[in-house]
Amino acid sequence: WAALRAQISGGLNVAMAGQPYWTQDTGGFFVNFGGGQHNPAWRELYARWNQFGIFNPVYRIHGTSVDREPYLFKTLDPPVYASLLGAAQLRMRLLPYLYGLAWRSTHEGYTMMRGLAMDFPDQPALRKVDDTYMFGPAFLVQPITRAMFHPEAPPPLTVPATQLRTPDGQRGLVLEYFDGMNFEKPASRTVDTVVAHHWPDPPLGSIPPGLKSLGNFSARWTGELTVAESGDYELGVEGDDGFRMWLDDQLAVDEWAVGGARFKGHVMTLREGQVLKVRVDFFQAGGGRVLRLAWRTPAQRREQAEAQRKIDQRQATLLPAGCEWFDFWTGERHAGGQRVERDYTLEQFPLFVRAGAIVPLGPVVEHTGQQPDAPWEIRIYPGADASFTLYDDDGETYRYERGERATTTLRWDEAYRTLHIGARQGRYPGMAARRDLQVRLMAPPGRAEQTTTIRYDGRAVSVPLGQ
Repeated sequence: WAALRAQISGGLNVAMAGQPYWTQDTGGFFVNFGGGQHNPAWRELYARWNQFGIFNPVYRIHGTSVDREPYLFKTLDPPVYASLLGAAQLRMRLLPYLYGLAWRSTHEGYTMMRGLAMDFPDQPALRKVDDTYMFGPAFLVQPITRAMFHPEAPPPLTVPATQLRTPDGQRGLVLEYFDGMNFEKPASRTVDTVVAHHWPDPPLGSIPPGLKSLGNFSARWTGELTVAESGDYELGVEGDDGFRMWLDDQLAVDEWAVGGARFKGHVMTLREGQVLKVRVDFFQAGGGRVLRLAWRTPAQRREQAEAQRKIDQRQATLLPAGCEWFDFWTGERHAGGQRVERDYTLEQFPLFVRAGAIVPLGPVVEHTGQQPDAPWEIRIYPGADASFTLYDDDGETYRYERGERATTTLRWDEAYRTLHIGARQGRYPGMAARRDLQVRLMAPPGRAEQTTTIRYDGRAVSVPLGQ
């Protein structure tokens, strides 16, 4: 969640420096959630990250460590699949809006992703807002950056030295180092009072005795663990790369593979004073070097359950002053200059449209060349005069630089409740000569919308939408 949060402010920094095209690794490049895509906590994060991704200038799902192709979640987690699919479909419906913004970026030096200070410079309080932004002139976007359904469990506690004993009764566990990743050559032997390493251990630690390097090595811890309190424990290992743990000679954790730091635990019911025989094996291949014997005690597990019970699905959004705002999902209209709060499902997030905005939408398509003459929906969000320039080209070449492109200016006259569609400027080979436009004057719940459909053939036309 912290990494997702950082992408928003980082992206705004890039955009406000004048770079219009920016993106990031939707879902996180390295995913250090135990179980990866099988962990419901990561799947919730992925769904929220994807909602942020569709409101990047470039929409891109990318990374390693987990399988994240959206179709995989259709059976694995249908609610997450519905969220991923709905977001992707919205992105594709927004293609006419996105093409208009892209033309404006090329033609005027515009940026799609905009810190609130760019469009509301007279409101100093907005200059410190770095989790909410404008996406073009119409949309206010606030990605959700915390768990609402599956809170990420707090890090397991390192098993304290007081609970560990070597076979000969010393505090801690016996630690043996080996050169090679499969215990090929014994290197050194010592007693580890606390099993919590990030080699080379600080401060400015050196290579453990006997090892040639910290590149490829293995290690083994043996001894006993005494249970501190009765109840259900999650006892396990956090490691990078491969690790295994045996309890009373039974294999309880098996993560014997190269991978980033992650925790894998085994849940069991234990009684106070119970003694378990413990063995942990570890190998280091490359990258990070982490190994920690850890547990979630019954008290910590109870705290985690209570946090789950109290989790809040509400989100508050600060709306800039000076205009009104429509909730994109519900149509509810809000005054600017206030915080609005409501519950959000996994398929929705804070998304508002500025009153006095024109939003062109296309159909749900699978690629940009599909249905080139499909009808478009032109949404008018009333409250002030508005304008938007539609842009189109062949979608494949640079011939637009030679003038093979077409633009159409849309202008909403608030006083006369009329949409003026200008004459098409320019043309290109393969251009759709005619297109049906469904014009919708948006209205809050309980009030009737005004809707009309016209066949636009490139000639200027005015569309009155009533009072």
